[in-house]
Amino acid sequence: MHDALTFQRTLFRRQQARIHRELGAPGGAFRRYQQRYRRRTASSTQVRTREAVLSEALDADVLFVGDYHTLPHAQGLFRELFRHAGRGRRRVVLGLECIPSSQQPLLDAWQRGALDADAFFARLSQEVPDALALWPSFRALLTEAVALRLRIVPIDQASGGPRSLERRDAHAAGRLAEVLTEVPRPQVLVLAGQFHVTPCHLPASLSQRLGAGHGLQMRTLYQNCEQPWFALQAAGLDPLRHGVTFEDGALGVFSASPTLAQRTFLDYLEAGDEVLGSFAIDVHMQVPRMVLHLARMIGIHVPRAAREALQVIPPGSGEALLRLNARAVFNAREQTQLSRHLLEGHSLYVPRADTICLGSLSRHHAAEEAAHRLRHLAVGARMEADRPRTDAFYARIWEEALGFLGSRMLHPERPCQGLADWSGALRDEVGEARAIAAYVLSHKAMEMRETPVPDALPPPRETGRFNAVTHALGYLLGDALSRSWREGTLSRGTLRALFRDPLEQPFDLYLRWSRQLRTLQPRVADMADPAAPPARVSA
Repeated sequence: MHDALTFQRTLFRRQQARIHRELGAPGGAFRRYQQRYRRRTASSTQVRTREAVLSEALDADVLFVGDYHTLPHAQGLFRELFRHAGRGRRRVVLGLECIPSSQQPLLDAWQRGALDADAFFARLSQEVPDALALWPSFRALLTEAVALRLRIVPIDQASGGPRSLERRDAHAAGRLAEVLTEVPRPQVLVLAGQFHVTPCHLPASLSQRLGAGHGLQMRTLYQNCEQPWFALQAAGLDPLRHGVTFEDGALGVFSASPTLAQRTFLDYLEAGDEVLGSFAIDVHMQVPRMVLHLARMIGIHVPRAAREALQVIPPGSGEALLRLNARAVFNAREQTQLSRHLLEGHSLYVPRADTICLGSLSRHHAAEEAAHRLRHLAVGARMEADRPRTDAFYARIWEEALGFLGSRMLHPERPCQGLADWSGALRDEVGEARAIAAYVLSHKAMEMRETPVPDALPPPRETGRFNAVTHALGYLLGDALSRSWREGTLSRGTLRALFRDPLEQPFDLYLRWSRQLRTLQPRVADMADPAAPPARVSA
């Protein structure tokens, strides 16, 4: 337990630092707003069962529920709450941050049947193209609420400047106050960002708007606060089965680990809205079926014993390294590599332990690891064979290519960073990101020469860059292979042979397929001359 907790805390700190780097330093007003939340959730006063906390929360007249927008579990808990509340005798109104209040007429039209769901979301995407309501988990939440005939009140308002958060709270409070003056007074469930629902923020603004003696019981229900999560783990308790109370009367429950919440946000920062549609709360349970489905498509038999042997560790688990070590022996260097990979939050398949460790909720990433597992079943121990560095480089590209190909066969909508994107990165990025882009483009230019040789562009020496460029080149090859499969020029038998190939000469195989698939790979204009020298890169 101690090792798992240490891992979780380390992963949390690293991912938080990465988020800060991606977003840049917050302004002073936001920092103070955030700090008030952190102070109030730094420690809890009582541990209770999850059921008891949720029951108490639903007794409130106004329940503020904290949301982590990119985490589907967060919206899932709110759906659980309004389902339960809707079965009671009181009229239930939902106050939602995910839609600007200016869109109330559009929402009313949907609720009274003048628009269907598709028309509503199409209109909303035109009016507010960046609305949270357009994300899959919020779409599902809204669709269910409309089906249950629950009244929905949008409470958000665009605002800028140093006092934007306070102005948004004041606007939301005004919208909610209007509802709470109705007779009979409804029960109001509010879903807003975790910082907003801190009692001294939106709840205090609503109390001020209603005036003294309003007589309403208001409660805040936080989700997945990091310090209480770690405290429960340290006490040997499962956070997903418990809840907590705080000194100011707020409540807290857990729908996922704080590290998983961070990971969904990092995935969103990397891939934008397109990644959100691939999120699945039960993704770890889908992996065995993915392996079997892919095996049937390719024609590779998976024995029953192999089906039962696969271990899938869900995202957000702090016990991944412990569970890997329980299945196989790794030397000190391998332990370090595994730990580094897990702490980076990536998914991986570990052949020796027959284990898939998921780093996110993405079905695309899960399908990729399912393909790696099928590849291992097809080729055996050769997948982990020691090789000279250049052979290891091209073998790794092939493993990445087959993994991406398998994921694209299961999820044809999966996007791929193409050569135009890498060209843009070379132009716009700096530092390591630019160096990786330069290597990828230089390698593709090298492939276009009449007689390329494997050592013309030496593999990167640094592990991180080695992994990054094999990942990029592998995805490009996998993307071209998937296009060939979709167009019918890659036969099932040839694909099966690729999955079974021991990669004795991985560079020759790579070059042959790269040239064969060249028409299916997007070209960059400045690479049109095969004699052009590659960009200067440092390995």
